[in-house]
Amino acid sequence: MKKMTITGLVLGMFIAAIGCGPSSTRAIGENVDPDVTKLEDAKTYGWITDIDNIPDARAFISPTGIYVFNNESARERIKDAIAYELSARGYEKQEATGGEPGIEVSFLVLEQADTLRRTGDYVTVQGDAVIPEDNVEQVPVMPGTLIINLTDGKTDKMVWQGFASGIIKPEDVNDKSKIRQAVSSIFSQFNPDAISGG
Repeated sequence: MKKMTITGLVLGMFIAAIGCGPSSTRAIGENVDPDVTKLEDAKTYGWITDIDNIPDARAFISPTGIYVFNNESARERIKDAIAYELSARGYEKQEATGGEPGIEVSFLVLEQADTLRRTGDYVTVQGDAVIPEDNVEQVPVMPGTLIINLTDGKTDKMVWQGFASGIIKPEDVNDKSKIRQAVSSIFSQFNPDAISGG
C-alpha cells in the first residue's frame, strides 16, 4: 500500500509538472497574412532598423530603476535565440550592405498585462481574403509575453506574428537556455509552407 501511494504521488507530480509546461498553460498563437504567396522563397532575414532601441511605451521599471524585460542584455539573448531558430530553418542573415532581406524580424516583450488580438483562418469574400468577426479573439496576456513579428522584406507587410503569454519570467531574463526555450516554443507555430499555401 505504501509503495502504491509513493508511486501515485510521483505520478501525480509528473502530471502536474507536464501541466505547468509552456504549451498548456500559456496562450501561444500566431497571426498570418494570406496575401503572402512566396514566403517559402525567402532565404534571408534581417532585423528592423531600430531593433536595438529599447521600447519605452508600457515599460515596467523595477524598484531598482531597471527595465525588467526590455534591457540590453535580455534583448540580445532574445535576438540570438531568434537568429538560431531562423538559421535552423535555413534562413541566412542578410548583412546590412547586402540589399533587402527576404524577411525582416522584430520582437517585443510586454512589461505589463495586456490584450492581444488573435485571428483565425481567412475566408474568401467576393474575391478578397478576410477574417470573419467571429474568427477574431481577444487574448489576455501576462507580463513577459514575447511577440515575434516577421515582415515581408519586399512589401513591408507583416506576414506572421507569433506570441506566447507570460513565457519570460523576470528571473529567467539572464538564462540563455530559458530564453531559447521560450523563442523555440513560439517558432514551433511557424510554418512558411502553410503560410504560403504550399
